[in-house]
Amino acid sequence: MSTHFVGKVISYMPPPAPTQTEVDIPIESQPPTAPLSSLVQIPTKDLSDGSRGRLSDVFEQEELSLLTIRKNRGYDPANQIAGAKKLRASKYLRAEFSWKGFPTNTQLRSVLEVGLKTLLLPRQRRGMSVDRVIGIMNSVRASHGDFGVLLDRQVKYRFQGEDESDVISNVIAFQRNWMGFTIPSMLGALQNIYNEVADSTGEHAANYDFYISHVERQFLDANLLSLDEYGLPLPLAMKFVGFGMSQDEDIEVVLKSFGSLATRSDIRAQLSEVEGWIVDDVLAGLGVRLDTSPAPHLKGRSDTNS
Repeated sequence: MSTHFVGKVISYMPPPAPTQTEVDIPIESQPPTAPLSSLVQIPTKDLSDGSRGRLSDVFEQEELSLLTIRKNRGYDPANQIAGAKKLRASKYLRAEFSWKGFPTNTQLRSVLEVGLKTLLLPRQRRGMSVDRVIGIMNSVRASHGDFGVLLDRQVKYRFQGEDESDVISNVIAFQRNWMGFTIPSMLGALQNIYNEVADSTGEHAANYDFYISHVERQFLDANLLSLDEYGLPLPLAMKFVGFGMSQDEDIEVVLKSFGSLATRSDIRAQLSEVEGWIVDDVLAGLGVRLDTSPAPHLKGRSDTNS
């Protein structure tokens, strides 16, 4: 927020009793409970006998190389190997994976289905289905950054017992967690797995990078979501796009355009009080001083009129 906040914390409840805390780093201690996705990242020579035994199936199989498994950090090796087996077993499925740029609906569904059912752990899926993932992504894309439109679309598909507040929370969580991380990460891992399989079968490699970049930015222009890092939330950024803010690929050009608009009195008159506070915070972070003093020709006018 470009500001250091210094102050005191006041508690109206008695503080908890101090406890002794031990921090265990699984990648160093290698306990029996350490996930295989973490252990597989350790150089083989540094593995304990117990860890080497737990990873024996990974080292001995020939479906997927250790290089690809390690490249897909955070994903269980057994799940990655299961995904590779699925692809090796079906030429039709491999054809659905071999896209570049934007996928067709069928291609996207096939890739996401393998990702959700094979690559992700149950706790990572959190009850999400392929239909739900695709449905919300399509709603995000169709809303063009208008959260009100997105909310109206998703309210129709809320679960029993959910109110509008729940829908808002779920949509925001999906945008930030699923579109911001889970789906891009999953697609990147599946691309790596497919490309190794395709290389061994003599088929075309895939490249999901272009589509992943669009998912990460919610199918909006690249710099709109970047403005959130400067303190300008997406709905307010979209409002400034309506005012004529530049959507140039250079973030510096966008920020300059925003600053120019945000200091205009006619633009500020169209902002709510809360929006004005947010805009002023962003301007302060950018080092733009807002001159709120009356224009020279207006000074003293109120005294004269009175």
